[in-house]
Amino acid sequence: MAPLSGFEKRQFAPIWNKIGSLIFTHGEHFYNYKGLRDFKEKFNPVWSPKYIALPKGFKQGLALKDIATLISGGMKGIFSKE
Repeated sequence: MAPLSGFEKRQFAPIWNKIGSLIFTHGEHFYNYKGLRDFKEKFNPVWSPKYIALPKGFKQGLALKDIATLISGGMKGIFSKE
């Protein structure tokens, strides 16, 4: 998996696609999105999308925070590169 790397960059793309693409392009301070994608490209992967079902409203943000916490190994890992 290469987080946020598969979003379309078209004028009428949904807002979430535009936000994800913006984070992928300019989010190097938080995570090495491009580096991870470039590294994995060396192994000629077959890229396929992965989806997460989330609740609506405020609970959606809480669920995304929990996912980020799990992936990064804790709250400290979300906001810093180690």
